[in-house]
Amino acid sequence: MNKVKSVCIIDDDKIFIYTLKHLLGKMDFCEDFILYHNGLEAVKGLTARMENQDQVPDIILLDLNMPIMDGWEFLKEVSSNSELKKIKTFIVTSSIDPEDFKRTKDHSNVEGYITKPLNSKKLKEVFNHL
Repeated sequence: MNKVKSVCIIDDDKIFIYTLKHLLGKMDFCEDFILYHNGLEAVKGLTARMENQDQVPDIILLDLNMPIMDGWEFLKEVSSNSELKKIKTFIVTSSIDPEDFKRTKDHSNVEGYITKPLNSKKLKEVFNHL
């Protein structure tokens, strides 16, 4: 299992974020978390990090259904930024719609599609994939 420096969580569900941070910490997957509650906040925050030459995350765990800017809109924005689209992204969603899964194939930076609820087994699969 591979360990990374930082994981970016983009999700509007505070309980999910708390649970995910707890799981990631318990399993010692990463050193740091970067949190955003919608896609727009994430685009702005990650772009600012790059411009300031701060560390960008090693991976992004992205929810699809969020207010203001959803996961699909985030992926579209990221696809126009050559640096941001290099970040490996995993969709983490409650959607079991086969069309959502198919749409991820249109985004080269999407490495996987994981359905909620998350557990340690699903997280191990993510980090073994790196």
